[in-house]
Amino acid sequence: MKTIAKQILASMLTAATVLSLAACSGVSAGEDGSNTTVSMNGSQTTSTDSSDGEKARVVIFSKKREWEEGWNQLRDRYMELHPDTEIVVNLTDASTYYDVLKGYQAAGDLPDIIQTVPGTTLSLWQEHLVPLNDLEVLDQMQQDIVDEYLVDGNYLGVPLFMELHGVVYNMDYLNQIGMDTTPTTLDEFIEMNEKLIEAGLPTGISPWKSGGSIVGHMTAPIFSSHDDPVGYMNEIIDGTVSIADDEQWNGLVDYLEATLKYGNADAINTDSTTERNALYAEEYAWYAHDGSWLTPAIKSTNPDLEDHIQLGVYPFTNDASKNKIGRSTQSLSVMSTNNDPEDAKAFLDWMLGSDEGCEILVGTCNAVILRSDYEMDAEDIGTLSVQGTEYVNNGQSYGNFRNLPDEVSTGMSSAFEKFLGGVSDRASLFEEIQSLFEASK
Repeated sequence: MKTIAKQILASMLTAATVLSLAACSGVSAGEDGSNTTVSMNGSQTTSTDSSDGEKARVVIFSKKREWEEGWNQLRDRYMELHPDTEIVVNLTDASTYYDVLKGYQAAGDLPDIIQTVPGTTLSLWQEHLVPLNDLEVLDQMQQDIVDEYLVDGNYLGVPLFMELHGVVYNMDYLNQIGMDTTPTTLDEFIEMNEKLIEAGLPTGISPWKSGGSIVGHMTAPIFSSHDDPVGYMNEIIDGTVSIADDEQWNGLVDYLEATLKYGNADAINTDSTTERNALYAEEYAWYAHDGSWLTPAIKSTNPDLEDHIQLGVYPFTNDASKNKIGRSTQSLSVMSTNNDPEDAKAFLDWMLGSDEGCEILVGTCNAVILRSDYEMDAEDIGTLSVQGTEYVNNGQSYGNFRNLPDEVSTGMSSAFEKFLGGVSDRASLFEEIQSLFEASK
């Protein structure tokens, strides 16, 4: 097992604050001393001399600024192994990433490697991307995850890392009512809450102030349970599928209703920050939606919680085989530029396919990588990530669905907020969502 004990990076919860305080640049140095300034806006300034003329050059543009130490290690080690190649790493914030990338496009100066996600984002840049079908590392990854990046017969991205989400449980409370595993069905979730109430123990908390997380994460079982998620969405848009008659849509609402019945009374006014602070303080037995991104904050605020925290499936139905966690993956893609794409592909195969590259990603970046033959432990990536990875490896995860039209996504968030706030009922919720899809034709 590859374990590199390093300080966990700043949490997702406080990332924006940390980034605003961080130094605005890092340095990407060539073997001859040439360097690239990595700035907050993603621009770069490169000084070279004639000795660089024959070197291959690979420019990487990433929004994982918090990985800066790891990126530097990957760059330096690869250039040690391949002195004929210069690696330039250019970083910016996630909030400005695609705007900066569009600026590069307008200037005719696209990077060689970019960060992508499946769905609409990958499709947006499709004409600029190089097929990666011949990457050896793809054979070391779970096929259904790799296939998220398959477009018209070509793999346009190679999975870089994933985050896992579901219902998070504090097992200290569940143990007190005789439970040593998390609920796998809706009936088990309801029975657990009845036992908690009977024992005078706290139940759970739901961050339903915004419907964004419901649309972005919790619709994963709805779409990804179908063999062709996009085709299923198109059937809704065409009006040939009624969401009111769909088991998974109803299962999502059944679960939301259970959280309202048994959880905190002010769920519609509770945001994610409030929910997470309650989790760190161990105030509740369950947290209706959260995920592996909590690990850095848990390790810094209440590391003992790592011993009794558990990620569970979304218990939408009473068929345990259909209830799974959600997963969100991001990838790296190679762009067609003036540089040779084979050099960029060789770097990706080393970075994601070699144990040396993976040790840096896991040990320094604390990333949950997608190589199925590479073992990660809680010291590196946290208990929730380890548990989530086990679900993934056992086929118990659904990929986030990222193909919703923007107007549908925004409208659905509002529709769920009205439902959770008691302004609309189930029938009205489904009618509104159905109308949003059909209006997007």
